[in-house]
Amino acid sequence: MKISIKLTRRVKLFLWLVTVVILFATILLSIYGVFSLIVMPGRDRGTIEYRHGVGNKRDPSADVPRSAFYPDGVAYVNFTSLADACDFSVSGDENEIRYLIETEKGVYDTVTFYYGSCEAIVNGTYQQLQTPVRKQGSWVLVPATFVSTYMKGITVEVTKEQIRVIYDIDEISLVPDIKPIPPIE
Repeated sequence: MKISIKLTRRVKLFLWLVTVVILFATILLSIYGVFSLIVMPGRDRGTIEYRHGVGNKRDPSADVPRSAFYPDGVAYVNFTSLADACDFSVSGDENEIRYLIETEKGVYDTVTFYYGSCEAIVNGTYQQLQTPVRKQGSWVLVPATFVSTYMKGITVEVTKEQIRVIYDIDEISLVPDIKPIPPIE
């Protein structure tokens, strides 16, 4: 038993038009995707801002409670968001956290923070921090002075209304006078 459906001329024209539009849209999206991979730059520079207010996870300039970043009047930076933005490798446990920063092929700078401590290990050398490292949920909060003092390629601007962290991924490393150590194998 053979079933055949006769389509009117108008229906055939409509189906042909829909097919052409879908094909055209697919080609345009493919060209845009290839163009964006070739021409548009990667994430090498950026800004993270913390402003007094209420949180907004979709906005990289998230509004946060002032108490989170200015406890006792000292400015703190969310090192977790900075590490995520700059692709640092992370390891640690409930007492400490270690960040590996690849400065060039196969060479890593390392920073180890101890929660509640005013000490950090920067490339194998103990350094004194202004105030203790804090953990708030999944955030590792370090004094802004640490980032300003020990990190190259990152600028921290602190005002009463906000903390702005400006970074350039291509320039990030620890200050030049601290020697890097080889990665753990």
